[in-house]
Order: sequence, then structure tokens, then C-alpha cells
Amino acid sequence: MKLTYQLNEGVEDKQIMGRFLNELHCKGVSLMDNSWDNEPSSNLGFQSRTKVNKQTVLTINGKLIDIYPSQTTTETRHILDQLLENGFEAGVNEVVSESVTEGYGVPEGSYVFCNFNDYAGRTIHYDESHMEVRIFQDSYGDNDLVIKFTMTWSPEKVAKKAEIEHHLVDIPLEDMGYVQSVVETNLGILGWDNEEPVIDCHFDAKTETRSECAPDIIQRVRDARKAQGEQNNEEE
Repeated sequence: MKLTYQLNEGVEDKQIMGRFLNELHCKGVSLMDNSWDNEPSSNLGFQSRTKVNKQTVLTINGKLIDIYPSQTTTETRHILDQLLENGFEAGVNEVVSESVTEGYGVPEGSYVFCNFNDYAGRTIHYDESHMEVRIFQDSYGDNDLVIKFTMTWSPEKVAKKAEIEHHLVDIPLEDMGYVQSVVETNLGILGWDNEEPVIDCHFDAKTETRSECAPDIIQRVRDARKAQGEQNNEEE
């Protein structure tokens, strides 16, 4: 199931996106840098970063001359050799400086490390099924924000419709509602004006057949979000 939230404009400012993702992180919905890390990104939250800058310079007759960053060590050595051959007092030095920046970090990945409802991992495991969550910007939709839930169940034999819905809808419904609630509570940071998301929902079977979700399933998913939102408000 994929929910697409249409933002008023694309979010190009990484500081705004970083602030939004940090709010999600504080509620246990944390992005990861890589899908295989199985831990929240270390690039979440407001951080100070120190950048080490290195610059190669030539010394000609006691004066420092900048070397362009695009020049290689070999090119610099060639320049130095030419200067020495022509009688200049020349040498090569490396100047090191540090600069400190502060701001919100933005993880590189889109998979969610779920740290809520006693879960702690990328995959939420149920008795016979499991779910994974991704949150990302849709580069093909004016940078709209997307939540994608992927539920998986592998029955031993062909299952009836009611069984499929039980494992892929009923069981993960509360957790889906929680993630929606956390995201929508903070989407105002990205310029969302409370419009209902566009929902794409379907079931894929191993037989390569696909069936769309019934309207009542989509409504239940949205109702689960509202229920979680009301519960969160009561706890606050």
C-alpha cells in the first residue's frame, strides 16, 4: 500500500526535511542509511559537523601560490619541476583548515527502523506475516512525500479472501495507523495543507496476479490513522 501526500511545493531545503525526519525519529519512526544496516541512521537530529579542508599550495620565492583543486599531484609536481629548472626557489606545501557547520542531518536511505510498540528493527514480524515501511520523496510527483507499506504472508496453500485480509490488513492495521499519524502530525513542516493522501493499494500473489484493495480496506487504513492520532493526543 502506498500513500502519496501532495505538498504545496517540492522540499529542496535539506534543513526543512531534516527537521521533519527528526520529529519522526523522536516518535520511533527512524530512517536508515541503508536497508541492511538494521539501525537508525546516525545522520538524524541537529548536529555539529567539522569539515577538514586541504589545499595544496606552491611556495615561489617565499610567497604562497594557490593550486587549483582540479589539479592532480602529478600536475603540481610538473609545475614545481618547471619552476626549479628556471631558477626559482619553489616548494609544495599542504595547508589544512577546519570549518564547523550546524544543522539537521538527512539520512541517505528510505527504509524505516521501527522503534515503537515494542518493535526494534526494519521488519515488523507478526505470527505468520511481516511488514516493512519506507518513507521517501517521489521525484516523479513534484517531490510529494510517500509512505509505502509492504506486507508479506506466505501461506502453504491457496488462501481465501478473508484469510488474506486478516494477515495483510487486520493484523498490521494498528501499526500502519501509527506511522500515518506520526507522519501527518508533522507534515505541516513540509508545507502539507491536510489534504487526504492518494492511496494505491493492491494484493500481489505468487501467481503474478494482482487484485485491487476494496474501498472498505482503504477506509479502514485511514480510520486506523485517525484512531492513533486521537490516542497520541490523549497521551500528550
